[in-house]
Amino acid sequence: MEPNYSYFGDSGARTQEKTVDVDGKGHVEFDLQEFRHRSYAPPMKLFAIVTEELTGNKQNASATVRVHQQRYVIENLEKPDHFHSNKSFAYQVVVKNVDGSPVASSAKKVKLSFENAHRYFAARSSAPRIEFEAPVNTNGIAIFNVTLPEVESRFYRIVATFDGSESTLGTISRFEPSIDNSEPLKIEVNTKKPKLGERVSFDVKSIDDIPYFVYTIVARGNILLSEYVDVPKGLNTYTVKFTPTFSMVPKATIYIHYVLNNDLHFEEKTIDFEKEFSNSIDISAPVDAEPSEEVKLRVKTDADSFVGLLGVDQSVLLLKSGNDFSRDEIFNSLNKYQTTTPYQLGYGRYPGETSGLVTLTNANYPYSTGRMYEKEYDVIVDIRAEVAYDEVDAISTSSPMKIEVVRTNFAEVWIWQTSGNGSFSPTSERTLPSVPIRKEFPESWMFANSPEYIFTLNAIL
Repeated sequence: MEPNYSYFGDSGARTQEKTVDVDGKGHVEFDLQEFRHRSYAPPMKLFAIVTEELTGNKQNASATVRVHQQRYVIENLEKPDHFHSNKSFAYQVVVKNVDGSPVASSAKKVKLSFENAHRYFAARSSAPRIEFEAPVNTNGIAIFNVTLPEVESRFYRIVATFDGSESTLGTISRFEPSIDNSEPLKIEVNTKKPKLGERVSFDVKSIDDIPYFVYTIVARGNILLSEYVDVPKGLNTYTVKFTPTFSMVPKATIYIHYVLNNDLHFEEKTIDFEKEFSNSIDISAPVDAEPSEEVKLRVKTDADSFVGLLGVDQSVLLLKSGNDFSRDEIFNSLNKYQTTTPYQLGYGRYPGETSGLVTLTNANYPYSTGRMYEKEYDVIVDIRAEVAYDEVDAISTSSPMKIEVVRTNFAEVWIWQTSGNGSFSPTSERTLPSVPIRKEFPESWMFANSPEYIFTLNAIL
């Protein structure tokens, strides 16, 4: 037995081997403490070889097993982003077994605790907790009616416990009204959980009046919806509603732009949709069947659906698995078809950075193509008739810089300049007699030259 993967900082892969006699069934024990990394344990990979005593034939099989420290997993289902002091709000959690199935109709209750946290990533506090209890329904969901008092700290850490299992659910912060919004244009999605077939609405907000705007929805590399919206005069907020299609799953990006006073205003936002299929399928078949008996399958799905059936002998699964489709694998494969824009030198935001769209415009938008917090120097190097190739004594610059290793031999370099004392200054410019320089560079993958044999070097120190 060995861990399926190792954590950063582990000294190396560790393997435990045991040999036992098997008489129909064998019993073997392993020490899992050796594989633990702090409070976590990776999945264990088991590999067994059975050798027949008489014939010496060997058979092997492998399996991966995960050992869970707790029997139940408690996760957030629905919670607010902020809380108002002395005002009640609903908080929902779901209790699951380790295989992901919900714990249905348990007689025990879930305890939800709120701890004072002065910082977002503060350590656990020994102060008294504010606790609430709620039963678990048939779907494993517990609903709490929470009211938090006025305190000095801005955050509460949330811990849920159920039947000996404990999970930290994160933090919740006190509502703080925004003072000044420096964003000139932004998109706010009003729908909490966007789903297929249900209308999704978002607000376009600006600090100034919006004359018009064009919104474009992109998903999987395709433009699925684009519309020009004429905003009534005097409004700086406008609501847009649309019905998502399966082509927008699992995520789509909204790109908004308009031109005002020869300036391009734009904003982008990505919407993550619920991983649901717009179609459903149900297959029913007899539980048992005799050899050579005709088996009838009943398939129920939407009209005009393309149905693919795959029959796999159960014994084949012992040799190789992985024939099943999963919802996550299907939706994750759809993420491969996303559009991106090439990297642009500089800093700031440019249109299409998130959506991958390219905007052709002669309007202005703030974006710098320079380097941030870095000085640039131009060095003009001219060639003497007597070009030296042997060595350079030192390099001096007008600004302080640290040079750890300086080369002294440049025999393989095709051009180099050495001044009187072997030094040059990036702030000085000297005109020296020119000499013919090689024009053809077949071994170079990138070079810029001109018919006048002029060579210019721009160095960034």
